[in-house]
Amino acid sequence: MSTALKLVPVEPLTTPEGARAVARGSELSLEAPDGRVLVRYDAASGTLSFEGEAKVRLHASRLELTATEAVTLEAPRIEARAQTASWSVGRWEVQAARVRERAGDVYREVRGLAQTKAGRVRTVAEKTLEMFGRRASFKADEDVVVDGKRVLLG
Repeated sequence: MSTALKLVPVEPLTTPEGARAVARGSELSLEAPDGRVLVRYDAASGTLSFEGEAKVRLHASRLELTATEAVTLEAPRIEARAQTASWSVGRWEVQAARVRERAGDVYREVRGLAQTKAGRVRTVAEKTLEMFGRRASFKADEDVVVDGKRVLLG
């Protein structure tokens, strides 16, 4: 006695506006009234795709994304707004033509080395520039200029 299921052809579900839910082979799809596929689920590959120019809105009290390989975001512009954002990563890499940071205060703690490699470095402080360390060394292949009203040594 076989317990295999038989597939029975089903008419598409259609809204009064003409949007349809359609089953074709191993695929289920949601289509716009003009026939464009907006959402497709391929049961054979286990892939759920949002396609075309549809606006996708997810609203939940909590949203979790988990991937076993990778999460990729690709768009001309990505925006995020949050009261608090927290990242915990093994390695953080940013490649950008320009990075601009604006903040009220910035506190950075580094256990090991903090290094900046640049063509030029400029630090501008409107009031006070302070640097503290057990030891300090400055080395220049050319001129060193110290310009101040008073220079106090020791």
